[in-house]
Amino acid sequence: MYPAEKYAKLASMINEKHKICVYVVFNDYENIADEFLKLLENKNINAQKLPRLNFNELKFVLGNMDLVIGPDTGLTHLAWALNTKTITLYGNAQKSSGKNMSETKLERVLLGNAYVVSQSNDFEIKSINPNEIYNKI
Repeated sequence: MYPAEKYAKLASMINEKHKICVYVVFNDYENIADEFLKLLENKNINAQKLPRLNFNELKFVLGNMDLVIGPDTGLTHLAWALNTKTITLYGNAQKSSGKNMSETKLERVLLGNAYVVSQSNDFEIKSINPNEIYNKI
């Protein structure tokens, strides 16, 4: 996972030029959501943790956002399908997963394809600097 501190730094950078509201959906990771919300609060960023939503509610929320940033989950895939701008921070810790990934515009190699394998033993997604993501936004 991309670290909560780096998500908060990214949100802070975006908030400097565009006053934003961050909506947090972490149904399976309540402790991470709470940590993230605390970091946002400390940076005076408007944020809300959304309750569990049914599928239609989720489609409505994602379809009305300006940008969705998150890990490789159904949320980012659904946002993309709804034509919402999306940045997916995906990294695969298992070389044998068979996912079909390749080099990204951030010049990071995502594991999965036997022909596209990182040379590092580290889980690299956390090494992406929030500045690099902000520049892509």
